[in-house]
This record gives sequence, structure tokens and C-alpha cells, in this order.
Amino acid sequence: CGPEQQWGPGIRDHYCIHHIISGKGTYVADKKVYHLGEGDSFILYPDTEVKYYADPDDPWEYAWAGFMGTDAAVMVRATDFARKRPVIGRDKIPGDLIWRQLEQIYQVRGTTYEAAAAMTGALYTMLSVFIHYAEKEEKKEKHITKDMVDFVDEKVIPFGELDDDERIVCRFLGDDRSLQSRGQQDVV
Repeated sequence: CGPEQQWGPGIRDHYCIHHIISGKGTYVADKKVYHLGEGDSFILYPDTEVKYYADPDDPWEYAWAGFMGTDAAVMVRATDFARKRPVIGRDKIPGDLIWRQLEQIYQVRGTTYEAAAAMTGALYTMLSVFIHYAEKEEKKEKHITKDMVDFVDEKVIPFGELDDDERIVCRFLGDDRSLQSRGQQDVV
């Protein structure tokens, strides 16, 4: 990017993760200002006004991947990104792991079904790196618990009748009944 090159203020209809390869820049989301540099990552949430711009003296170079879909929110919630903290600092994930994953997405890009499948696989691999380095395993379990409750509510199954519909909930949770038990205790 050129010095002070800017995107926004604007709103996207999808998630978009940016990873800074070199230089510096500023990201503004929810009226909070984040000064970022090499190795930092930030996310744009759908339907959220943001702007970001390159530093005038040391403009950033970044790579990005935008995505949406039925699993997008669940995957993002399993990372350390949050609407109140849409930045993951360079000290959280070793070396250039994120940049290498973004490079993989760029290498397989194209307009064919094969390319779309390859890009999706590379995107999931990148998201798995963010999930792997997320700080709290407990945090992931709580999101799974919330997803379980949302799923049950969506299927209009009264919470007290979960035993009768255990197969649905267990299938949703990957058939891990011990996690289901812990999850119910967290919710109740």
C-alpha cells in the first residue's frame, strides 16, 4: 500500500482477515483505534463499519482472505478474534504461519469448482491455525455449548427434553457425550 492509503469507512457483508506482512498501519472498528505492525492480524466482521489505513512513514503490506457461509461465525468464535477485540498480535502465533496459509489460498485461487474447493480447504487450514493458538480451551467449549443451545432452540426442542433427542445434539457435537454433559452444566 502507498502511504496513508485507506479503505473505508465502510461495511462488508462477510468476514475478512488481514495479516500484516511488513510495515505499519491503523485499524478502526467500533470507534476503537488499533496501531498495528508486521505479524499482527485483524478481522472485519460483517455489517460492522470499519476503516483502515497505511502508516505515512512505514506503509504496510498485508494479505487478506474474505469468507462467509454457514460455518463462518462458528469458526471465527473458536479463535481469539472477538468483536470487542478484533486483533490478534504478532506474539500469539509463531513466525509466519498465517502468511504461509494465506499464500496457499492465493496459490490455488481460480474460478473453477476445483479452485473453489482448494481455496476453501486452504482457508479452513488457516482458520485451524488461529483456533490452535487460541488462548483458552474453556472458551472453545463455551462457544460449542452456545452453539448447541442455539441449535436446539432452532429445532424447537424444549431444553428439558434433550434426553429424548440426544442423538441430534450428540451428532451436532461430534457424538462427544462428555462435552454435552459439561456444556449443559455451563448453560443451566
